[in-house]
Amino acid sequence: MAQKYDLYNLGASSEQPPLDSRHLIEVKKASNKGRGIFAKAALPRGTRVVAESPLLSPNTQGSLRTPINLEQLFQALPEDKQSAYVQLYGDAGDFVKQIVDEDFETELGRKLSAIYYLNRIEDDLLWLGSIFNHSCIPNICYTHNAATKKYTFQTIHAVEAGEELTISYLGGVIESREKRQDEFGRQWNFHCLCQACTDDAKEQQLVDLILLWKKHEADVKNRQSYKERLPTLQSLARLTLSSGLVGAELSTW
Repeated sequence: MAQKYDLYNLGASSEQPPLDSRHLIEVKKASNKGRGIFAKAALPRGTRVVAESPLLSPNTQGSLRTPINLEQLFQALPEDKQSAYVQLYGDAGDFVKQIVDEDFETELGRKLSAIYYLNRIEDDLLWLGSIFNHSCIPNICYTHNAATKKYTFQTIHAVEAGEELTISYLGGVIESREKRQDEFGRQWNFHCLCQACTDDAKEQQLVDLILLWKKHEADVKNRQSYKERLPTLQSLARLTLSSGLVGAELSTW
């Protein structure tokens, strides 16, 4: 009998009727990243590749701290969910290690806390959704459907077969390369090698976006009219499109 939480047999975890296209993706080794999620076939823009309920859903009310009853919550999970939980990424950076060490005395508590902190989306811990690697210019965006209580992940643009599927760990926040790399090291203990972090021209697009956005914020603060702000907004739209940052995170800007 196939196990539901088998990263290398995603079909076994599909709901009936299927709510996503996970049969078109696979988990395999990713260069310099451990494992990642890849397209098995060409995916059109807007393809929902994953729709899943949280593995664990504690209420932290937006706190950066992990819930102090995390061990109890973990022990209450079915055995298959416990096994899926402990196999998620937990190699924390110094900042997260400090929080984990302060909050938990047991080895299990520290391990569970690190995994939760590094992988959570909002307050929730996902299984398959936690396997997506980061890119500063992702090709996947995600949203939470409050009605179904599921997180859905869909392609931002067309994706070729064999291409890795990535999300942004920064939640739509655009920062300079230096600030991004510092955040990746402190929290997730990795150095990003995406196009924006290795291609100066692509990075310059992000820098220009930051400057335009700050100008827009200043214009709003100074109560400029919509007509006066329109050229800046048009430039923001063009640069956002050309840089590939056209996911759902834009609604948070």
